Amino acid sequence: MKLEVKRAIYAKDKDAIHDIRTRVFMLELSVTLEEELDGLDESAMHVIAYANGRPVGTARLVELENGGGKIGRMAMLKEYRKKGAGTLMLKKLVEMARAMGMRGLETDARVKALPFYEALGFVPEGPVFMDARMEHRKMRMKL
Repeated sequence: MKLEVKRAIYAKDKDAIHDIRTRVFMLELSVTLEEELDGLDESAMHVIAYANGRPVGTARLVELENGGGKIGRMAMLKEYRKKGAGTLMLKKLVEMARAMGMRGLETDARVKALPFYEALGFVPEGPVFMDARMEHRKMRMKL
């Protein structure tokens, strides 16, 4: 399987981005439309993971006022998880953040995904909290 991650152009790629997120967050994880749509997509930078040319994952980077960035909306179609595309997406977002001069990154990770983020240099911080009825924990990475 050929995996690649590309920076998306939201205006052009929004259908693929929202198709993946709808299938993962809303259909699989029962996240509501109100929880999924937060108004930040148009100002965020997005990436899409492709497997053999087919969009299979997406994530975004939102610039924060403190000079850092927040990674979120990381979604991978179920049949493509644990095959390396998520790692490629996260590495691409870190690379983009560094190129923009961001000082650090944060994410609100689902508790079951903590080892994934830790393996790539994120450190858990603070207590577990609920978001969309799932346990999450803040994680940070200095750049």
